[in-house]
Amino acid sequence: MIIVWILLVVAALLAWQKLVLDRWNKDLSFTVRFSKDAVYRGDTSVLTEVVENRKKLPLPVVEAAFRIEKGIFFQNTENIIISDYNYKRDVFALRGMEAVRRTYHIDCRKRGRYTISQSSLTSYSLLHREQFREDYPQTEEFYVYAARVNVQKILQQCDTILGEIESRRKNIEDPFSFASIRDYTIRDPMKTINWKASARMGSLMVNTYTSVRAERFCIFLDVREERIVRQEVLLEQAVSIAASLAALLHARAQETDIYINTDPPAKFTTGGKAGALSMLERFLTTDFEKTDTTAFEEMVRTAEQDSGRICLLISKELTRENASALQNCFTQGEKVLCICPMDPALGTDYDLWPLLGR
Repeated sequence: MIIVWILLVVAALLAWQKLVLDRWNKDLSFTVRFSKDAVYRGDTSVLTEVVENRKKLPLPVVEAAFRIEKGIFFQNTENIIISDYNYKRDVFALRGMEAVRRTYHIDCRKRGRYTISQSSLTSYSLLHREQFREDYPQTEEFYVYAARVNVQKILQQCDTILGEIESRRKNIEDPFSFASIRDYTIRDPMKTINWKASARMGSLMVNTYTSVRAERFCIFLDVREERIVRQEVLLEQAVSIAASLAALLHARAQETDIYINTDPPAKFTTGGKAGALSMLERFLTTDFEKTDTTAFEEMVRTAEQDSGRICLLISKELTRENASALQNCFTQGEKVLCICPMDPALGTDYDLWPLLGR
């Protein structure tokens, strides 16, 4: 009788194992999601892990695992292994028709693009003698944009230059940019008279126009590493200054070209265009230390020129002595400001000066 019971127990265990083996991953899902698509360096975000069992068969042990690039840090380091990646592993016991959700707060300390990879669920046979694994590819992308820097001092200098340009500019109105109608004066040319309005008002009226010319900006960002010992802090600061300037000029609807000396050089144009700033910010999450680059001077020299624009040179290699070598890269009339990023630990974000002779 005992032997019969033993055989029945063994048969039941084998049947259970067979059932689990055949159906453990049926109607089972695993997703990892970020609360936001993007944040700025230094911010925090939330990552949510959901394992859902949409069948009646319970799963006594399920191990959920995934990895994500280093640069973000889990505030709770339980079940995390940090090596070339952050490896996260959690163990669940799932009843039938149950979903388990866990959230993790993360510190975003490094600019970059982050993806979830090697995400899988693993279950085990009785006595853990066998394991069964199923991969669940994730499509989630998470961006950590360059940190924002206070660039008001730079914009104030630019506004000063704009004021000087406007005070010297002749008052030439654009005939295609209508503003209003006013009374005729003896100084108005006859061609500006609006005859229909004059007949309606009973006196001479003239059209007035506004200038459609707006000063263009051009930002040149140097991401090349010239030294044996990498200056990661200064490179990060340079990217942050460029991103902050582009964002503020974009908010002012100021047309701005941004050049980055990758190989070949990358160019972006913002100025109120929908999605333009987002494209730039996502590109600036690139790990430039692993990217081929072009010489900064070559990029500046070969870039499109415009005598009416204001150029902002951002490079950790700039000094007041060597910056003058870049003068020949610009046409007469272009206004040039040099911006050298500094280590914030020294109490200042950047050094700023106009290019000599301009």
